[in-house]
Amino acid sequence: MKTANLSILQTFILSSSQPNLEYVNSQPHKSSRMSAEKTYTGSCLCGKVTYSVTLPTPPTVNFCFCTHCRKSSASLFDAYFFIPKTAFQITSGKENTTTFEIKGDSGNPVKRVFCKSCGTRVCGWCENPEDSAMFGGVGSMTFGVGTLDVQPKEIDGWKKGDKWYEEQKMLVKID
Repeated sequence: MKTANLSILQTFILSSSQPNLEYVNSQPHKSSRMSAEKTYTGSCLCGKVTYSVTLPTPPTVNFCFCTHCRKSSASLFDAYFFIPKTAFQITSGKENTTTFEIKGDSGNPVKRVFCKSCGTRVCGWCENPEDSAMFGGVGSMTFGVGTLDVQPKEIDGWKKGDKWYEEQKMLVKID
């Protein structure tokens, strides 16, 4: 995975020997408690699949521009959150989802959940021992920033991966 955010978290993801860390304040941490957090809602484009997710405040938006992420997001790059699986809950429309599986660059299965009606990618995860051991054994997953029910101004105030975001932001006007 080629990432624009070479933060501690992504260095952790990319390393071959990954310790058992948990999610605290948008960074891996050895504590089991999250700092301030907020629950958000989100949905697919047609609204048939809805979810709730608990994120640290402020959350960190990560970016990936590998081929899989660009194609699954149909964009120049994927803007996503990396979270424990227990932080995300589909609240309605689970029967309207389908899962697509592909072999990832790691050789392990990567699963992405899409809305059957509109095709929006709702969430995804990699099935490998390292990701499954993350966050105290809960496992990790990702979901796209664009599916959250928030205003662009709020997203613009969140932590970003690095200057690559600023360069890409010039392509989109955020009021």
